[in-house]
Amino acid sequence: HMLGITYDGNVKAWGNNFCGQHGNGHKVCFDSPTDIIKIKNIVKVKGGTTHSLFLDNNGSLYGCGKNGYGQLSHNEKELLTPTLVANNVLDFATAGLITFVVKEDGVYSCGTNYYGELGHKENGENVCFLNKINFNFGKVVGITCGGSLAIIVVDDRKMHHHRIIKV
Repeated sequence: HMLGITYDGNVKAWGNNFCGQHGNGHKVCFDSPTDIIKIKNIVKVKGGTTHSLFLDNNGSLYGCGKNGYGQLSHNEKELLTPTLVANNVLDFATAGLITFVVKEDGVYSCGTNYYGELGHKENGENVCFLNKINFNFGKVVGITCGGSLAIIVVDDRKMHHHRIIKV
């Protein structure tokens, strides 16, 4: 699925919606950009394999779609409309079945943790709710992730990454 933000902060989506990741209350797919959610003032959107996340200008992070591995940090296994995931969010990244959230006090992660990609010691165990990574990154100025990889850029402008290569 694809997500986009208009100049006025509205969100459009198109493509696969079999897991409700468009956040419009159903699982109908669209082949062209369609208004999807009623949350206003969205400043960032990202999509994972079966889910989507939306950050508004007040630092509220909303998610929708399939939550089978805890990547939406919620009790429900499926959210068809955007549901609050976290407050006071400075930045976030999501891809595949993992999510990272940057707050003033550190970096949090949830989702699949097959190879330790979430930065927690429990390799192989899903982290179903946002859990703070026990590492002092300093001031985080950027974050991105993809598959089994997360990259966190801190104020010293060095990249700190965590990746396990499967042999």
